Amino acid sequence: MPHGERTLPGRLRLPVGHYFITGRVYTEQPGRDRSLTSISYPELNLTTDNEITLDARTAHQVSVRTDQPDVRDGTWYSMAGTVRDPRTNEGFRVNYALRPRFSEFYAGSVPGVSSPSFVYADTYKLTTPTLELSTGATDVMSAWLTDPMPEGTRQLPLAYGLSSRCVM
Repeated sequence: MPHGERTLPGRLRLPVGHYFITGRVYTEQPGRDRSLTSISYPELNLTTDNEITLDARTAHQVSVRTDQPDVRDGTWYSMAGTVRDPRTNEGFRVNYALRPRFSEFYAGSVPGVSSPSFVYADTYKLTTPTLELSTGATDVMSAWLTDPMPEGTRQLPLAYGLSSRCVM
């Protein structure tokens, strides 16, 4: 299965074959981090010209909840892909590393399209945050970079820098 990345709209010419197609859509949200949607076409048996639509609006929000209100941080890995050989677990996968407290994530597959080799999984490790930084109304993603980390609650002066995004 050849694979690659393509930004659409556009056309991609592929030889006859079987393909797993996945796309990701980032949606800007005023005043919040942008959301991420992963949408998959589990199996395409390409024999003639085809037009494929990956519509992020068909995806569903993925989230985790616990009955322990202090446990709201940690790590979250989401994966979609195919398993071509169950004996070796060989296949193609797309992985996302997310933060449960800050990431808004949606996932789905094209309605009516399925494949016995398609897999989707989420793995969470939920923890109590070791550091919380807040503007008063909004939590800010943060990490403490030196040892030892101070204990207690403090108000620190904070200046807004500039916001930018690196596009490659």
